[in-house]
Amino acid sequence: MSKRKRRRGTSSSSKKVNPLKIVLVTGGILLAVLGIVLLAGRSGVESWLRGEGFRNFLTEKTAKILKSEVSLGATSWEGSQLYAQGFSAAGYPDAAFARLNLDSVRATYDGAKNGAYFIPEVKINRMNLDFSPHRKKRRYPLPTGADEGGAPVPGWLLAWLPQRVEIKEIRIDAGNLEVHDANDEEQIGLKSVRTVVNPDLESGTWRIQGQGGELFIEGQAKLRLKSMALRWQGRNLFLNQFTLGIFQDGHVEGLGEVGFESSPPQLDLDLKFSRIDVHDLMKDEAWKTRFSGTLRGTVRVTGSPDHSRKEGTIHLEDGLLKSLPILETISAYTRSPRFKRLALNEAHSDFVRQGERIELRNLVVQSDGLLRMEGAVDIDGDQLRGDLQVGVVPGTLRWIPGAERSVFTESREGFLWTGMKLTGTTSQPQEDLSGRLIIAAGESILKELPAETLERAGQLLDSQMGAGGAAGEVIDQGKKVMDLLNPLLFGQ
Repeated sequence: MSKRKRRRGTSSSSKKVNPLKIVLVTGGILLAVLGIVLLAGRSGVESWLRGEGFRNFLTEKTAKILKSEVSLGATSWEGSQLYAQGFSAAGYPDAAFARLNLDSVRATYDGAKNGAYFIPEVKINRMNLDFSPHRKKRRYPLPTGADEGGAPVPGWLLAWLPQRVEIKEIRIDAGNLEVHDANDEEQIGLKSVRTVVNPDLESGTWRIQGQGGELFIEGQAKLRLKSMALRWQGRNLFLNQFTLGIFQDGHVEGLGEVGFESSPPQLDLDLKFSRIDVHDLMKDEAWKTRFSGTLRGTVRVTGSPDHSRKEGTIHLEDGLLKSLPILETISAYTRSPRFKRLALNEAHSDFVRQGERIELRNLVVQSDGLLRMEGAVDIDGDQLRGDLQVGVVPGTLRWIPGAERSVFTESREGFLWTGMKLTGTTSQPQEDLSGRLIIAAGESILKELPAETLERAGQLLDSQMGAGGAAGEVIDQGKKVMDLLNPLLFGQ
């Protein structure tokens, strides 16, 4: 009897469950459950991504980043790509822009990485970006923290979902940007630019590279955009580099900043230009026949687009002056045809331009072997006013009686110098040097005329005055005297 009981006791002990087996079985069950949960979670995430939940999440996040009222057009998924017919954003007062419209947006989704939905590439057919004072009246509202509409994500799944979006690159086939003033008049514009954008949505920094298209600036010639590298942060646009084409062969490059904190926007640009034909800058057709050459130089532009200040240095290369009255006069005086077509070996000046007023300072114009001019000129609209020093090479004035003795009296730097006042208009410039040369020549010749010739001229005038001759007759006799002296002054 006791042996049977012992055998039964031994048998029951041998049937006890192995703890390791329990752990393994339990672990297997938990893994299976976890796998089911993960599969369900993944399915839930995929379902949420392709539903209104993700659409509303994306809209809310974009609105928060852009501080704008955002509208996303109809969307659809094609494999891992999300396609939207359009996107629009209307900026609140604290937004960087007024309006943003995108056509045909295609984004590639590459899963969640580092706590973010990772989008390696976005392609956009057309972008229209408008900077203007016209904004939504209220500031950006605080986010509610809840999606409105669509299928909300389950609470247990919410902890698994990233709460931000990371975009590596945005490619735009045709980007358009406009800057408007308070009257909604366009001041600056970029048209049809191929653009690549690398955004940092968390910091609000956008790095932009572009090429092709046109740059429009109110009141200026259209510019061809060759390349640009920009950084847009907050309400400021930093131009790290840009290269433009202007007119036929002109070239402009530079850098700077455009601030949109105030209206109108404020410019601070440093530019370098070259190969600009002076004819492209001239409105007066008469001057195009008198003046030719190409320009290069530097200019700094500050202020608003419609009230900017431009200051810098300008150089004229391959310059040629011809058919100017002053040159014709000098050519006649000196009996040198070289003055009729004056090749300029050196021509440069500092300048300041505000509105229609141009101030030229440290102006230097030189034609080797003939003359040099230095001084300052103001151009206000079409009005001219200048104070110049004119130097000529010794011997050039040998045919002008009294010129070196009475007019060109200062000698320095290999030239004989005199002052010259410039007045008149850009189409009809006037100067006082011609009259002074005539007076000096006349005085010199009169001093050398025989006494009887001078006495005869005096008797002629006395007889006219004594006879009560009209002023017109006296003037006519004076012209006859000048005609007599003319061959002595200027030759045949």
